[in-house]
Amino acid sequence: MVKKKHIKKQKGEALAKYSGSKSYIKGKLFEKILQLLLIKAGFSTDVTGMQVTLNQKKLHGRGATYDPDFFKQFSLGIPFINPLMLVLEAKNYNKPIGLKIVREFLGAFIDVSQYVRINTKKFGQLRYDVLFDTRYNYCPVIFSLKGFQKRAKGLMFAHGINFISYENSEIMANILVLLDELVGKINFSRFQKEDFQLFEDLQQIKNLRSIAKRSGFNIALDNFTVYLNKVNSLIGVLDFKYPVHILYEKSIAASYVRNVRIVHKKDNLFILENIVKRKFGEFSYGKVFLKEYIQYAQKRGLIDKILTEIDVVQVTKDTMTLRKLKIDETSKQELINELTNIPSETEPEVSNIPIATVG
Repeated sequence: MVKKKHIKKQKGEALAKYSGSKSYIKGKLFEKILQLLLIKAGFSTDVTGMQVTLNQKKLHGRGATYDPDFFKQFSLGIPFINPLMLVLEAKNYNKPIGLKIVREFLGAFIDVSQYVRINTKKFGQLRYDVLFDTRYNYCPVIFSLKGFQKRAKGLMFAHGINFISYENSEIMANILVLLDELVGKINFSRFQKEDFQLFEDLQQIKNLRSIAKRSGFNIALDNFTVYLNKVNSLIGVLDFKYPVHILYEKSIAASYVRNVRIVHKKDNLFILENIVKRKFGEFSYGKVFLKEYIQYAQKRGLIDKILTEIDVVQVTKDTMTLRKLKIDETSKQELINELTNIPSETEPEVSNIPIATVG
């Protein structure tokens, strides 16, 4: 009788450990969504080297081992530049990211970027074996569902940290609705460690144990998977310096990506159209930042040098093509006229309250 009670207690503790983890799973799925979108944009999961741990999940730094949400290598070689490695944090918060998160990431990134290359305590060829290892150019990036506070943006810009926001993104909102429906069909009171491990790979979620599934789980998973496979992505660079993540639902013909119009749809959401005003993509960017960018250019007589193009790498099967999206002059002027009339940004005092975060 005592033995049965002990077993029952252990089982109850195990269930309690893995129940109530809806937030964790949503955060993990947000990471996996971004990973898939980056792969579609030309980034590879095949990252190797002495700095990468054996399980390919952590990076050795100068003083510690860092566990980023994930890291990717750009699949295209660039002359005279070491392979590009993105070191990323993905934050699915319900508030803009503030200084605290950025400072923590900055500290970890500095440690990773100062990884010791040559062991001067070794002699002969052993000292220089590391020269044959892959050496990367590190690119720190923070992805945020709800954007960033202005002071956080300033700190990131000062230290070369890139940032991508999905504020008001209609496509990302569609993905998250389907994600919520999927997570709602999970019976977390029946969750075990083996169930959690399945969420490390989107392809393995279908293997969730039946006891951990609620009615309608398979349909919700199919809807989520079908839409996610439908969405494509491009990583673009506005005016050679500002990264944007362009999302779209249909394949883009080559003729679409030559001359484009930028249209401010709402808040921080911008639409890309071809010359006949047919939408083919969207991206999120701070409208107040663009307003200040325009004002900066106007004061210095540089208005002709800004909002001129977005460079993207288009991936089709085994081909990667660099394309310059020339911004239509009429849409540029319309955008300038609209944005210069919006109010200036104030710095709200907000806290970072995670609704779904991992790490």
